[in-house]
Amino acid sequence: MGDGRSASLSGCLRPLAGPPHPALDDLLDAAAAAWTARRIAAGQAVRLGAVDGCIGADTAGCPLTIVV
Repeated sequence: MGDGRSASLSGCLRPLAGPPHPALDDLLDAAAAAWTARRIAAGQAVRLGAVDGCIGADTAGCPLTIVV
C-alpha cells in the first residue's frame, strides 16, 4: 500500500509480552471466551453480578460481572 497505512499499522503489530508458547489454561480461556461470545451474539447469555441494576467495579474500575 502506498498510502501510508502500512507504516501506521506497524506500531500496532508488535508481539505481546508473555510466554513463547501458550499453556493449556490459555486454550481453555480462549474456548470459554468463544463460547461466551457465541451466547451473547445469539441473545442467550445471562449476565450475573448486578445488584439493584448496578454492576459493581473492581479497584481498576472494571465491571464485575459474569456472563453465562
